[in-house]
Amino acid sequence: MSKVVLFTGGSAGIGASAATLLLCTFMGGMRSGSLTGIAQYAVLLAGSIAALGVLVWQHGAASSVLEATALFDALARLKLDTLAAPDRINRVALVFSLVAGTAALPHLVMRGFTARSVEEARNSFLFAVPLAGVVFIAAPAYSALLGGEDIVTGDALSAVLTGLTATAAIAACLALGSGLLLAMANGLSYDLYFKSWDVTAPTERRLLIARACLLVVAALAASAAFTRPVTMLVLAGTAFSLAASGLLPALLLGVWWKRANGQGALAGMIAGLVVCIYYMVAPRYFPYAFYETSSAFSNATELQAAAYRSLRQTYYLADAQTRGAVLTLWEIKVRAIANWWGVSGMLAGVFGVPVGLVVMTAVSLFTTAPSKDVQSFVEDLRKAQPA
Repeated sequence: MSKVVLFTGGSAGIGASAATLLLCTFMGGMRSGSLTGIAQYAVLLAGSIAALGVLVWQHGAASSVLEATALFDALARLKLDTLAAPDRINRVALVFSLVAGTAALPHLVMRGFTARSVEEARNSFLFAVPLAGVVFIAAPAYSALLGGEDIVTGDALSAVLTGLTATAAIAACLALGSGLLLAMANGLSYDLYFKSWDVTAPTERRLLIARACLLVVAALAASAAFTRPVTMLVLAGTAFSLAASGLLPALLLGVWWKRANGQGALAGMIAGLVVCIYYMVAPRYFPYAFYETSSAFSNATELQAAAYRSLRQTYYLADAQTRGAVLTLWEIKVRAIANWWGVSGMLAGVFGVPVGLVVMTAVSLFTTAPSKDVQSFVEDLRKAQPA
């Protein structure tokens, strides 16, 4: 019975979210989405600070006598190490993937198109960095409050702050969803329809196609969320690595290196995505082949490597009755060591970005240089222009 209620509540939430996203994006377009995003971020920022306030208040730091031990106890409940990553190399990979992925997410890059000048676009991204940092620092408070922690509801202030925290979490989802929805719909309507199919289409028809793409993308996303909600959460986590691997090399070198050309950008994007997807897929679905071909880069200890070799030999020598049990144990052992330097598969951008940069550089150097007009255009992108 509880599972039925949970599914019904989740279904209602998904439906309401899809309807709200369409309401935020269908009527206004990109500029309206930018203004809506400002309001949503303001709520998110206030809620993030409130989330920290809830923890401090509920664990005694806001008593009549402010005690340092109470404050440290409240901050310790954030469990930063557990939330980030279990080891140092994955913490570094997580920070890299978040930073590089955020810089390359297409719906964030598109926000720069609504600025009136290059200088205004730069300033908006410059101020976004510290503001986003505040949200990232406060993010563990959401995990502590909404991830199984006991929430005190005996005082009015805690109830108000907890409500604001929940509102901020909803605002964050809406801001992210509306941006991605606009990016995908605009890509379909402009790049595929207008540029590739009907270059003479009038403005009214292009707007109609853009609205239709919004409906189609929203319907597909809602259908996927209905059928595979857990998979959608995993895909959301890998989006940062995929965006960084496929887009960051082209964005970075395309602006700051005039020798970069279209062939190099395409090759770098493909190479970065291939490496990123390979590292996400191969260790999970083909762990034996992955480890055998790249065991030199694994973080396996001598004992783990020896146990793997012993189980491999035992499996091929075992009879039919015991081979299944040996295979189960062997699979557990190989999944623990099927990696490069212990990096998690969701953080594959730490490998995809360098590969994309190297490939784009090499291909650009061995192909025709861009024309003088293109190089002048790239140089103008670096200059601040008056509003």
